[in-house]
Amino acid sequence: MRVTVITPYYFPSLRGNAIAVQRLVSGLQQRNVETQVISLETQRDETLIYEEVQRFKPDLIHGIHAYRSGKIAVTLAKKL
Repeated sequence: MRVTVITPYYFPSLRGNAIAVQRLVSGLQQRNVETQVISLETQRDETLIYEEVQRFKPDLIHGIHAYRSGKIAVTLAKKL
């Protein structure tokens, strides 16, 4: 299985979302789930995000923080 996680913040940020995502991704990887993390803190261009996610071909797109990541996660899921 392949999972894309879209989050407002990710490592090396020490915010709550970043730490939660790091734990989530670690748990998924321990279960042999391939993961891709898209941090909106460092990547804001929706076209580039779409291209990255499309190349990865995830089975699931998960948005952390509905307000900040939900819209783009839903849009990507519908496009793919």
